[in-house]
Amino acid sequence: MASTDYCCVIPQSAANRKHRSPSLSQGPEHPRPIFREPVKAFWVAGKRDIPSYSCSPWDFYELFVECSSDVSLVLCNERTEVRKITTYSTASNGRSFSLPQIHHPNLTDINELYYAKDQVFVISEYLDFSLEDLLKHSIWPTETEIACIISQVLAGIRFIRSRKLNHQLISVRNILISQKGNVKIGEEALATSKMLELILRTDPTIPLTEKDQISECSKPLGAVMLQLMGETKGSLSLLDPGRWSAEAVDFVEATSWASPDELSDHIFVTGANEPKTLTALCCVSSLKVDRGCSLGGPFLKMWE
Repeated sequence: MASTDYCCVIPQSAANRKHRSPSLSQGPEHPRPIFREPVKAFWVAGKRDIPSYSCSPWDFYELFVECSSDVSLVLCNERTEVRKITTYSTASNGRSFSLPQIHHPNLTDINELYYAKDQVFVISEYLDFSLEDLLKHSIWPTETEIACIISQVLAGIRFIRSRKLNHQLISVRNILISQKGNVKIGEEALATSKMLELILRTDPTIPLTEKDQISECSKPLGAVMLQLMGETKGSLSLLDPGRWSAEAVDFVEATSWASPDELSDHIFVTGANEPKTLTALCCVSSLKVDRGCSLGGPFLKMWE
């Protein structure tokens, strides 16, 4: 694995390294990034540098909504843009936090990283809900919608695999959808995948076999699709004819042995429609999904 694929930095002092950042919502001067390389060269290669800072993000971002103990939404760009802050602890695992320096339309965009004490704060784009949110509220997509979702996830998986990164943690929890129907793999699946690889493999320098790669790349996709269908492998083979098409059933079965590249040629996903196919699903989800979030900062009093 090429070392340049991951943004793994040691926090440094922000003293005497400051500049003003126009993207932030508040006025304090922002420390210069610990790590930065020209964006243009990376973009062409599918890579993207992640600006990293050795300070707290709360000096520069305005709390908007608290979603959970480790996830919040913040405002920036003069309150015209919402971003997500996810907090990861580095104290428990004793490892440096890593994120791949990559960019792809089916991976969430990472804007910045902040290192403060034993925590890493990841600033990323905000997407409206996850596949897990849909299933928790009994929102079951149609086969056409499933094909649209799976085709986009598969595109992300193929790119991750091309960068020789693992993604064993891809699941309905970290597959996200925007109101426009864009489906993306969340940073959670990639932020921990390198750590998981080091834990599971005695010698991470030994290349994975083709069989291992297929197992790691395709099987999680099959598990996600079964969950969206509300089925198991056992029940899928006993379904009444007509409930799911032969193409859908065959695709699920193929995830147990086919590579992502082979799956991309399967008729089930080659005929998938554009993201706008998910318009109705996204509308219903925005009405039914209750995340249990609460307003934070000045908005608590403004809209209480």
